[in-house]
Amino acid sequence: MEDIFEYAKKMELDGIEMYTKQAAKTKLPGIKKVLMVLIEEEQKHYEIFDAMQKNGEFNVTKIFSLDNVKNVFQQMKDSGEGFDASGDEIAFYKKALEIEQKSEAFYRAQAMNQVDPAKKEALNSIADEEHRHGIFMDNMVHFLSQPKHWVENAEFNHMQDY
Repeated sequence: MEDIFEYAKKMELDGIEMYTKQAAKTKLPGIKKVLMVLIEEEQKHYEIFDAMQKNGEFNVTKIFSLDNVKNVFQQMKDSGEGFDASGDEIAFYKKALEIEQKSEAFYRAQAMNQVDPAKKEALNSIADEEHRHGIFMDNMVHFLSQPKHWVENAEFNHMQDY
């Protein structure tokens, strides 16, 4: 396999592209706002991997917080936004959920293969971020599928800080 950091950077760039395209398509302001946050998150991940590759810096801090995202879901529910989401939009979030889950699994597997504790910790921290993204995507699928009946996923509502 090519350099782990090069591969990880490509994965993050692919995520940026995917979320950017979806943000351009959506007509729902709350969803667009959340997609912009995800774009920023993927960019931060890219920058972390770039620093790791270039100079061995493994400083990973908590990046993604679900607090603001939970508020956006509630605002969308209260305003009725999401009631007209298309099947294509729901399919996108199902695919994004799958990608986030695969990313988490990839980073965890790579962390297990590391002998350097700092690299291991950094990769596990990014995997934790991808896990939180997956929780968000799962909630997005449920919200867009049944916005009138959406109830926060227990994991989403009671998330521990990693």
